[in-house]
Amino acid sequence: MAKTNVSVYLAKEGKRHDEIIRGLAHTTMSDRMRAPAPLSQEIPGVGTLYYRETLSRAPEWVGSFFRNEIDETAFRTASSAAVLLMEVRGRTMALTFGSGRFLLDTATTEERFGLRVLLNSCEEGCFRKVNSTTIAGNASKVAEQMPRRSKFSDFSLDSITDTLDKVVATPQDDDLFSGTMTGDDKLSFVTDEDLRTIAKQLDRILDRYESSAYKEKYPWVDYVVPVSDKEVKRRLEDKAVSLLNARSKDLWTAPPELIESWDRIAGFKWPGCNGELMPDVLVEDVLSTIGDLTDFVQLKNKYVEAMDKEDISHHLYRWSIAKCLCGEIDLDGEQYCTSAGKWYRISQDYARGVNEDYENSPCFDNGAFPQCEGESEGEYNQRLADSNPDYLLMDAKTITYGYRRSGIELCDVLAGKDTFIHVKHYSGSATLSHLFNQGLNSAELVSSDPTFVEKANETIRKQPGWEGHEVRTKCVKTVVYAIICDEPASPPRIPFFSRITYNRVAKTLGAMGIDCRICAIKRPKKERKRR
Repeated sequence: MAKTNVSVYLAKEGKRHDEIIRGLAHTTMSDRMRAPAPLSQEIPGVGTLYYRETLSRAPEWVGSFFRNEIDETAFRTASSAAVLLMEVRGRTMALTFGSGRFLLDTATTEERFGLRVLLNSCEEGCFRKVNSTTIAGNASKVAEQMPRRSKFSDFSLDSITDTLDKVVATPQDDDLFSGTMTGDDKLSFVTDEDLRTIAKQLDRILDRYESSAYKEKYPWVDYVVPVSDKEVKRRLEDKAVSLLNARSKDLWTAPPELIESWDRIAGFKWPGCNGELMPDVLVEDVLSTIGDLTDFVQLKNKYVEAMDKEDISHHLYRWSIAKCLCGEIDLDGEQYCTSAGKWYRISQDYARGVNEDYENSPCFDNGAFPQCEGESEGEYNQRLADSNPDYLLMDAKTITYGYRRSGIELCDVLAGKDTFIHVKHYSGSATLSHLFNQGLNSAELVSSDPTFVEKANETIRKQPGWEGHEVRTKCVKTVVYAIICDEPASPPRIPFFSRITYNRVAKTLGAMGIDCRICAIKRPKKERKRR
């Protein structure tokens, strides 16, 4: 029997056909002119098929590139689009064919439906491809494929810092599926069923979606989940507006990406600053220029610019204020957080564990460090090194190492020969996560690689006052992360995703016998001019 490629979505409970299918709810003539409603056909005993009439036409490039010098009838193509809606145990399931996905309003379908079905259908060792997002950093996306069926542990996926977005797998000895399946918000597979017999297969697929068995095998899958539901996003944005207007401490702002050289930043500005440069992107300063918010769109349409010291009229970075927003929100008993313009749902048990681990982190005595006076990172590190005869400035002294000849910083300030101090202005999750990983990488190399240690000592000997600071293999006793910020709490207040990274780094250093400490360096808030 012929096989058919099918993609299956599960509509959210209570959704009507005119909500699920785009264009059915058009009420005005202009709507109908712009996007004619799809046609429909009832199939007795099966469901309703929605489709667009197939039109044969030549691709645009035939005219735009060849300028009618060829016969377009030889290149006519047709695009088919159809969605079959079927009722299965009181739930509406949508099967798309051809370009049918464009007829479907995916905001009305269940998130991660296909992923759950697939995980409940697979034993370890069945996975071929994994798509993931590194949440504890710059939200980088990775698609990794194996030449044969593999376990999750064979991929570079980190169950602590990455979210699972999509999986391709080939189940073994499965009585429902054969061949390769893909699971994300939809489930895609090949079937030899037809429209009269598919219902039984869909019934069993729904069983697997409703099963929680996958949580026993892969409990980390639901720790942090990106929010794709438009209605949930809208409600989160509405609540963010309320919290910001109430000046809640649950939300704050920070540069959302890694800034390679703070020394080049003259300051920040945004609408309402009237030309005044601000030393940081503080939520209270941002809101003082905007006033009370009426809509989250205001934050999406206003931009923060990081201005270049060498040319104050030129910005080095530019982000919407919405993208700079960080923090955590409780909605309907669920925990959410925002970072770099994206929303995530967090398992409450997981969030509780992450926060408890971080709040119990050993702190370094920040009284050992001078208060920041509003200097750049480089200027502060110089003053910190000058404040103690046992300190050696190592900021921006990169060590060229590795087959790619990459530059690695030993630390910002070396205290004696066994305490590595890393300093960073408070910023978003990407920057702080980079800081924590940078300190871990340096400590690992010093602890395990004599060649790196020698190169580090070559760099140390070039610094004034280097005597007594040469390092040796496995000499690292303490790694200190010092964060320059306005609220010197112990430990410092940092984004949720940065807490994930810090906890992982601290545990790894602890397993190496290295003490990991964190502290806040006080930075006075700049008084704003009265307008």
